[in-house]
This record gives sequence, C-alpha cells and structure tokens, in this order.
Amino acid sequence: MKNKLVEITVDELKKRLSDKDKEFVLIDIRGNGVNTIQGTDLEIALQDLSTIENILLDKSQEVILYCNTGNSSKLGIHMLEKMGYSNVKDLKGGFEEWK
Repeated sequence: MKNKLVEITVDELKKRLSDKDKEFVLIDIRGNGVNTIQGTDLEIALQDLSTIENILLDKSQEVILYCNTGNSSKLGIHMLEKMGYSNVKDLKGGFEEWK
C-alpha cells in the first residue's frame, strides 16, 4: 500500500523553525549548495539520498524534504519510504514557495 504524501506549508515550516526545540530534520535535496532555507540541517542531492542511512539512523525521526518546486522532493520521499523512513514530509511548493 502506498503511503499518502504528507505536505507542510511554508507558514507551518516557518513556525516550526522558530521553535527552540526543533525536533525534525530539514533536508535540501537540490544539490546546488546555494540559497538554502536557514535552519536546513543537511544538503543531499536527490541522486545521493540513499547515503542518508549512514547519517540519519533513526528511521522514525521526522524528516522534511524540499527541492525547488516540490517535484524532486516527492521522489525523495518515495525513496526514503522504501528505505523504511516512516515520518517524511514534503515542503509544499519547495524553495520557490519559500522565497
């Protein structure tokens, strides 16, 4: 059974990033190293996302992915779910929506 895509809005993310007790991992999967959202924890290109298993060991940890517009992050979520990550979300509209 395919998991339902869970999205988080830019406004929700802004609120959560301002929380002192941030309990999620924010990942930029664009792979270009420029203009990341302040508070981004990791930058891993989509094609290298499989290496996350060496970095993020807790597969129940909440993970929020973003790319430029949201298309690649949806692929990234599918990849992470196949690896066993159970709490993965997409930034709706990606970086374009953020700026």
